[in-house]
Amino acid sequence: GKYAIGFSHSEATKSDIGVTSGGLRFALESFDSGTVFLGLGIADISGSSATVSTNLYDIEVDSSDTSGYAEIGYAKLSGEGLDYSFSLVTMDGEMSVGASMRQPIEGSDWGWQLGMATDGDEALVSAGVSLTF
Repeated sequence: GKYAIGFSHSEATKSDIGVTSGGLRFALESFDSGTVFLGLGIADISGSSATVSTNLYDIEVDSSDTSGYAEIGYAKLSGEGLDYSFSLVTMDGEMSVGASMRQPIEGSDWGWQLGMATDGDEALVSAGVSLTF
């Protein structure tokens, strides 16, 4: 296929922050065999404010925000065998890099999924299940 739509919701219990996001990826070739893609999406971040500390000063950040993002990457998303994705994402002037992989559970539309993203300062690791349709 040439299009991939994704939705997710994550909760960071330690920070009391929730992130709901959705996006569309457009493949330059076909996701079935692997291709470069371009993506656009939106992320809604909800939760309490937090203090971010740097070496020189503290910044109070309001964690409730909705932002658009753009990404470019390479992915194989066929639904058969191991699927994977590597991407660069920019949101609010910040850049991050991420990778994920998904393996279907035989005989069903469900699969397990692992992911990792970092902006160079902090890392996010995710694990869960996904449904293809």
